[in-house]
Amino acid sequence: MSDEFDINDTESVVQISSDISCSCEECDFYIDADVEEGVNHYIQVHGYTLLHIGQETEHDQNGEPWHNTVAFLAV
Repeated sequence: MSDEFDINDTESVVQISSDISCSCEECDFYIDADVEEGVNHYIQVHGYTLLHIGQETEHDQNGEPWHNTVAFLAV
């Protein structure tokens, strides 16, 4: 069995954002809008693979740009 990630075998994809706090989808671990902590948790504890990390731009209530960091992981 290979440890190499194959996108065709993906069972689940999760998104982590610096704008949203949430619980891990696999356990009770709470991710307090900390992308680094969330990414490390999913990789180290649940064996997820990082697919993408980047910036997302939204607009606040005044129409000003609001930048967030987002990460997508898969298992």
